[in-house]
Amino acid sequence: MKTCFWIFNILTFLSLLACQANKETVVEKHYMPTSAEAPLPPPPKAGFGGIDGAGGGNGVEGKPLESFQVDLKTISAFQKVRSQIIEKLIAKMPRLAAELLHIAEERNWYIIPIELSKLPSVQIGAYFPTEQFALQGTKEIWMNDLYFSKMTSLDQEKLILHELLMGVRLLEFSNVLDQCLIGIAVDKLSSSDQEKYLQERSTCFRQNRHAAELGDAVGIGRAIQLSDEDYRTIRHLTGVLMEKPEDLDAKELEDYMAINKFRKY
Repeated sequence: MKTCFWIFNILTFLSLLACQANKETVVEKHYMPTSAEAPLPPPPKAGFGGIDGAGGGNGVEGKPLESFQVDLKTISAFQKVRSQIIEKLIAKMPRLAAELLHIAEERNWYIIPIELSKLPSVQIGAYFPTEQFALQGTKEIWMNDLYFSKMTSLDQEKLILHELLMGVRLLEFSNVLDQCLIGIAVDKLSSSDQEKYLQERSTCFRQNRHAAELGDAVGIGRAIQLSDEDYRTIRHLTGVLMEKPEDLDAKELEDYMAINKFRKY
């Protein structure tokens, strides 16, 4: 009996040695894109600043970033977009018009003379390297003045309209306060509803003051996730609205936006 026990142990030991000899080591692999464009670097996990960790003042060309903030209403290209496109949409698609104005007025716009981090071409649905004219999140929009200042007025209008539409697409990811303001944005279109709008706006701020956690609970305020199809849809909508907004078929455009998961009205 003891002999069988020792034979069993020896066989088990030899089996373990054989398995150990043939064992494969799994190594995590990091793949780089084949194109010349590099992906955006991940945010640092630790701070690099002084006593305030990763905080601090930042600027470009000796000026703080805040110096490059602009009032979009004063930009002539936006003024044309508003008069020639948004004003015409008020009668046909008031909710879209209101949301375009919401992005123009409730976001911080910057025109800054510096190259912006490039988004990979595959992410934006392009098949070639591109120049990064603008970047935006749910609170700020940055436009590269190295290009913007050299554009024709028509191209400036197209870029601003593109960013306005991008902002409308990103409404899905904004916080609860922004969602409340979006809900009352149509009231701001009518001069007779201004007092009502201001009262509703005050209510939005008051009611959502302590509701920051609600956004995560219902999926609002989450990280932005766009597909290449989103960028194609935005480019298509920009072209449609730039062409003849007074002749557009509002119902067809609403259906198009819903089908492409852009926005439902």
